[in-house]
Amino acid sequence: MFSEEGDLLVKRALAEFLPAANYSAAEAELSTFHERLSALQDIDVRSAGGSYVDDYLGWVDPEDYDASGAVRLRHDA
Repeated sequence: MFSEEGDLLVKRALAEFLPAANYSAAEAELSTFHERLSALQDIDVRSAGGSYVDDYLGWVDPEDYDASGAVRLRHDA
């Protein structure tokens, strides 16, 4: 982020979030990259404080990624 303290806070948040996200995806039987991305970017989901995922992570176009999650080379942009 913008400081060592900020970097540490982000690192700690991700260390907590990623295992929980993996567990939740398995429980929901989300097995593909696009299924998981769709669940992550669900506009009907808000945090307890009322925030949307794009307030934290932004939004990405699913069409920019192949089935494995690799960025697609686009020639139309």
